[in-house]
Amino acid sequence: MYKIKDWILIKDASLLRHSETNEEKRIGSHDFLVLLALCSEAGMVVSKETILEKAWPGKIVSDSSITQAISNIRTLIGDNGKEQKWLKTIAKVGYKLESEIVKDISKEETCEDKNNDSSAIASPIKTYSSQLKIEPFNIAKKKWPYFSGSLIFMVSFYLLGDAPYLPYLSEIKPSKSITPKQVYSDSILNIYSDNDEFTNNISESINNILISTSNNKRPKSIYLMLKKDYLSIVIIDNNKLPHNMIILLENNESISEIENLTIKEVDRFVS
Repeated sequence: MYKIKDWILIKDASLLRHSETNEEKRIGSHDFLVLLALCSEAGMVVSKETILEKAWPGKIVSDSSITQAISNIRTLIGDNGKEQKWLKTIAKVGYKLESEIVKDISKEETCEDKNNDSSAIASPIKTYSSQLKIEPFNIAKKKWPYFSGSLIFMVSFYLLGDAPYLPYLSEIKPSKSITPKQVYSDSILNIYSDNDEFTNNISESINNILISTSNNKRPKSIYLMLKKDYLSIVIIDNNKLPHNMIILLENNESISEIENLTIKEVDRFVS
């Protein structure tokens, strides 16, 4: 298991967990495998051939797939293609992830498990108490268009009877409303859905659309929310203006039909 900056790679679930806040972020499966390959060889140059073999085993894909994955990873670790402070492109060879931000924590966990076992033997009965503290959002650090897009996204939940939990409170209050967790997130696309089939298929389809979209038409962010009775789409355009659409479902649409509807709307916006 590896830790890159403040994010711990959870291999079995293909997600990242923040070491301090326990926030979980799921990225594309191929992005995760590329990141895992780079972490396992941190400080070394990893060839494109090796990345393709580990992230797309048995598949034939173009270099643009690697380029998109690298771009998503740079965004995740606070880097970019211009500075390349942590993740460097080695021309005509591959990529190099600096070892100073990567840590192999497998050995640490093994030692911690042993210590916990020893403690349990010495004191078999213990009482634990914990208090979950939720820090408020720092709105001042976010640009208004992005916030307004998120606001529209959340307001749509309220209008339809399912509002997400807002972490402005100092304590957790039970809620009867259940909103899907964010199960996919990369530099542009964010998906909230309890349906894994929809998430996997639509993330791949939309990323393929974005790869072939010119930079001047590529949106800043896309938010998708699939519930049983509606689909919410929020797109932040290149001018940082939000565009919101709520599609009411009749509960008899197949996942394939919903995917096609989503792709059609996104494709209509970027074309």
